[in-house]
Amino acid sequence: MRLILSAAIVSAFGTASYAAGSKSQFFVELYTYGYSEPSVMSKDSEVGFVGLGYQNYGAQYQDGFISNARYFVGTTEYKSASTGTTKDDLTTGFSGEVAYKKEAFFVGLGYRQLTDHWGGKQSSTGHWSYDRKSRYLYAPIGSIFYNEKGGYFKTQFNYLISGKQTSYLDRPGYTTTTNRQKSGYGIEVEYAPNNKYGVFLKRWSIDDSTVNNGLYEPNNTTTELGIKITF
Repeated sequence: MRLILSAAIVSAFGTASYAAGSKSQFFVELYTYGYSEPSVMSKDSEVGFVGLGYQNYGAQYQDGFISNARYFVGTTEYKSASTGTTKDDLTTGFSGEVAYKKEAFFVGLGYRQLTDHWGGKQSSTGHWSYDRKSRYLYAPIGSIFYNEKGGYFKTQFNYLISGKQTSYLDRPGYTTTTNRQKSGYGIEVEYAPNNKYGVFLKRWSIDDSTVNNGLYEPNNTTTELGIKITF
């Protein structure tokens, strides 16, 4: 599976900690995942998601391109007051960004794809599930500051350029439906005290999609909170 490249991030880090800074690194992530359509349904990680990736966040006083890419996998539990519950629902995906950094600030282009391998199940109330694929194209805008131990603090605002949600409805009377998402944003914050580990928070908020085949994707949020081990 092809990974795309990246960047991140807005804020300061302190006055005495502007030294050499970050470098190219591989990383492993462990984090909680939660997806919610308020008053409709939720999908939350059962144990935790695992991410594998690569990042190059440059260095202090160094202008140029910065990037990251990752692949992630986990299982979720579905809950809905109207359509019941399912468990052990496999979720996979990848994301990547590339941006140009001038001093501490950057702007770039990002892509995120998530596939919910949910089809072929019956919920606790007898409703059939279906596979879902979510794709976001967005512009990351932010800043990154480094410390003398090889760590960094970065914040990022993700402006949604376009989103596409595909629902693979293979039951009688339904057809595969794609809905466009035109409005939304993401926020990310990451802190690494050194070049060995860091913690992060990522959140997406997406508005109602367009209507297609009489169906639409309700407004939703996605939240990820976890730790990153770099090497």
